[in-house]
Amino acid sequence: MKRFHCVCGQEVMFEDAECSECGRLLGFSPETREMLTLLPENAGHWWVNRKRMKMRSCALRDHPVGCNWLVSKNDKHEQCCACRLTRTIPQQNIPINVRRWTVLERAKKRLMYSLLALGLPIVSREDDPEYGLTFDFLEDQRSNPLIKREFVYTGHNNGVITVNVVEADDSYRVTTRERMNERYRTVLGHFRHESGHYYCRHK
Repeated sequence: MKRFHCVCGQEVMFEDAECSECGRLLGFSPETREMLTLLPENAGHWWVNRKRMKMRSCALRDHPVGCNWLVSKNDKHEQCCACRLTRTIPQQNIPINVRRWTVLERAKKRLMYSLLALGLPIVSREDDPEYGLTFDFLEDQRSNPLIKREFVYTGHNNGVITVNVVEADDSYRVTTRERMNERYRTVLGHFRHESGHYYCRHK
């Protein structure tokens, strides 16, 4: 992950939606992997990069999950190339699941950044219904007693990367890491591991 800066010179984080120094709105361009600012002369949700190419905000920018990625002007999707890959999210009527989804999406975007930087093909389920990449964030009865599934395994199967939403809870990961005598256990680590299976099998 490279370092990002606002046009004012302030260093900004990968997930930032605005500059803490000057207050300018920020957006990440997956095409150029650079942080852009909303130019004052542009109204609404339009962004312009250094080549004066227009982009627009992901539909989830103002959602509690808070996506700061941008979408190309001619892209038919309302969501960015990362958000649209998520097929299943946890029930949002449970407040803790909003936070869990946010944690999972942030980690997934860091994975996506790496895939883009490596030049790996990102083929969606829409483009390849049989083997396209998609993500299911599932619950089981350990985190939601009302769910029918007794246990959800994190894993990969023919392009579908499944992550148990409880992995977004720090306390669960620490407890599981100690019980399994693991050196580390992170959400991003799960995404990297399962995407490795995907690219190894479908390269």
